[in-house]
Amino acid sequence: MLEYAAYSKANKVSTFLIEAFSRVTRDKLKEINNVDLDKDPRKLTWDEAERLIADFKKIKWMLPDTSAIIPIGESQIKIAIENIINPEYMNVIERKPVVFKGGIPFIVEAAIAFGGNSGIQHDDELNGNILRFANRVPLLFDSGSCAITVAAKTIDWKRYGLDMDTQPISVFVNVSSVHIPYEGVGKESIAKHDEIIEEIRLALMEAARGIQRYIKGKQQINYEANKYKTIMRYSKQLAGDLSSITGKDFNKISLDITRLVEKHYKNILKKDEEENEEEKRTDNKKKIDERESQSEHADE
Repeated sequence: MLEYAAYSKANKVSTFLIEAFSRVTRDKLKEINNVDLDKDPRKLTWDEAERLIADFKKIKWMLPDTSAIIPIGESQIKIAIENIINPEYMNVIERKPVVFKGGIPFIVEAAIAFGGNSGIQHDDELNGNILRFANRVPLLFDSGSCAITVAAKTIDWKRYGLDMDTQPISVFVNVSSVHIPYEGVGKESIAKHDEIIEEIRLALMEAARGIQRYIKGKQQINYEANKYKTIMRYSKQLAGDLSSITGKDFNKISLDITRLVEKHYKNILKKDEEENEEEKRTDNKKKIDERESQSEHADE
């Protein structure tokens, strides 16, 4: 901020802020209390600049202008992952735009693919892998020093029922911005800015929660299916014991038990199947809408 203020032609800090930064209005300046807004911006001290930034953080701003940023888009990410990885399940997240370095807007898109061809094969072991992108361009080298890798490694994956060392998981992250802060001249890794790392972490944790719900649902189905099989395995013996105690017909008791058990567990399994089918229909509808939209733009 001091760097910009030193070359400002404005006579007041208030005028400098409105001219130099987007989303700063006269009404927003009324919320700044710790700095003299009538002061010459070229005479701002370091302490005043820090107090000004502290006030900025307390103000509720409009989302930054992202008209110059072109993210991949949720539907396109899903189509690409399905075609390349064909996962058993995936969850795609697009975060709202935020800023780093005091005013540069960026958008984080993240996805986690589970099962199918997810992960990467190392000898006889299947491990999770991280697919890094910046402005829709893959980053193939220097993964260890990249903000995406750092953010992924700070997440407690086991908290979400995931294990990057043993499960077929592919983690996808794309950072879009008018200015990607690359780590070096090779432009193969994103610099470790705290704001960028935190946004990637939030996106990945949100995506992981979706995978966690899927895995828990799948485990619940397996649990209910096993209970159903166990009860049915002993249904004949139960029918025989009840027949001996009550003196009623064995075949009728056996048929009633079978109908009762099937009604209870079939409803549970059917409900989950219907939910999965509804989710697939929703995803397919999104794909169709996206393709139609692209076709209309092409015709124009």
